[in-house]
Parts: sequence; C-alpha cells; structure tokens
Amino acid sequence: LYLVMLTFVLGIVFLNWLESIGAWHFYRNGGGIPSGQLAIYGETAFLTFAPIQYAVILLLTPAYVAGIIADEKERKTLEFLFATDLRNREIIFGKLAARLVTLGMYIIAGLPLLASLMLFGGIDPESLLGVYVGTILTMVTLAAGSIFFSFRSTEPIRKAVGTA
Repeated sequence: LYLVMLTFVLGIVFLNWLESIGAWHFYRNGGGIPSGQLAIYGETAFLTFAPIQYAVILLLTPAYVAGIIADEKERKTLEFLFATDLRNREIIFGKLAARLVTLGMYIIAGLPLLASLMLFGGIDPESLLGVYVGTILTMVTLAAGSIFFSFRSTEPIRKAVGTA
C-alpha cells in the first residue's frame, strides 16, 4: 500500500511536471523532452518523495513501537520474559530491534523507486544518502522514546486508548 501510494504521488508529480514544461508541445513538433528538463523532474520527484517517506516514518514508528511493553504487561507475559536467562535490557533491545527491522522495510521498499528516479538525473547521491540516514536516525530515536514510554506506562493499552 505504501509503494502504491508513493507511485501514485510520483505519477501526479510527473503529470504536473509534463504540463508545466509543455511536454505536449515538444511531442507535437517531433522532438522529445530535453534532458535538462528530465533532471528537473528527478529533483522535483526526489523533493516530493523525501518528505513523504519521513512523514510515514514519523507517523508509523510511535504507533507501532509504543505498545510493545505495555502490551506484554496487559497480557501478563512480561513477568515470564523477565524470568528467563536474558537480561532486562536484552529483552527490551530485542523487542525494539524486531520492530525496527519491520519498520525498516518501509524505508527499504522505497529505495528501488527512488533509485529509478536517479536515472533521470537531478538527484545527488549524497542527498539520497542523507535522506536515508536522517530517516533511519529519526526512526531509531522515535522508537527508543516510544519503547521508553511504553515501559513507563502503568495502564493497559486498551484503557489508555479508551477502548476498554
């Protein structure tokens, strides 16, 4: 669904870009789109893609990670986890890592789409790396804060959300 949304948004950006440069005029006169214009599309698509990916991670990370420990408390399984040979931090970091890997799939899923946009030009590889590093660091920071507040939570998830 995430990739379909990204493809749809980038398709709209592409159609708007075609309209703004008057691409239909180029085709009627028997020519193609100048390569410099393609680089402008690549840059525009990248500048559209990066905030969408960042927003998705900002919205999904706390929602997906925040309930890890509170859910274990609610199901009364946290005591069993702490009774194992694992240290407390190993349990917490293990649960955090499992959720981060799943969230990382959203970031990795957009990479082929963005890499194909690099074929148009206008996207600097350092900018691409910067966006991905920034997104990953934001995801890890939000996840760590979310799991901290999940651990500190004393009320069950259903009661906190208001569904109880």
